[in-house]
Amino acid sequence: MSLVDSALKSARKLVDGMGNGGVAAVHASNKLFGDGFELTCLGWAIRGVDPVNLCSWEEVNHVGDNKPNELGFVRDFSYKYKINAVHYYGYPSKLQETQFFVDDLGPLKTKLREYKREDMKEKMTVSEAMEILKESGKKAINESYLEQVNVEELYSLALESLFFADQVHLWHWTCKSGFHHTHLQEVYESLRDFADELVEICLASGKKFQVKANTRELGGDGEFDVQDAIDEIEEFIDEIQATAKVFKEESEITTLIDDEAKALTKEIGLLKSFS
Repeated sequence: MSLVDSALKSARKLVDGMGNGGVAAVHASNKLFGDGFELTCLGWAIRGVDPVNLCSWEEVNHVGDNKPNELGFVRDFSYKYKINAVHYYGYPSKLQETQFFVDDLGPLKTKLREYKREDMKEKMTVSEAMEILKESGKKAINESYLEQVNVEELYSLALESLFFADQVHLWHWTCKSGFHHTHLQEVYESLRDFADELVEICLASGKKFQVKANTRELGGDGEFDVQDAIDEIEEFIDEIQATAKVFKEESEITTLIDDEAKALTKEIGLLKSFS
């Protein structure tokens, strides 16, 4: 999934969560992209990609002086329409009202409602929608696939990763090769970072940390065997990749797992090369 596609997916959730209608769009550079439209915004641009909910439009026919300042920027520019919108930065507390200025609305002229003063008592304003969302904390603007499934499986995987990191740490202490000692440290540090990032993602979805008891036993009594270690690391990679398939609709989870699998595979290759 591309960055723009991911942002548009978040924008659709924002529109659904606000509950007062609107059109999902992506703001990138000086453009607004959405389903069936691409508009050029006047006056300002951004680096990166932001999901937005386009809420309403006004015909203002503003006439500016269009004179650039000493830096070449036009402070007072002309535009025909103003689009009222909400930027989405991930959580209710990070909603921000914004406006876009365009000369042509394209298909948005029929997709969006026109802003009229007499409608104010009947139709929720952007500010009112934002306040409701911030107060409740339960509306679906930051709803993700994680909130629709049992994330206990992910919390359990994070705990399993920590236990496995302890196992690798024992190998790190008991191996006889300095090379193995160094790269086993890379493995257990990577596992702990992975567990922490996984839990942080789950906590951000609003699901509290809760797992079943883990009874894994550490094996550190016998002589270290590098092939046994490689086999167990490969089994762990298979386990996290199987989890990624279950949560395939959540790109943040699948990306994290994919990155961890690549990091561990790299260390396996080094362990095999110098065994």
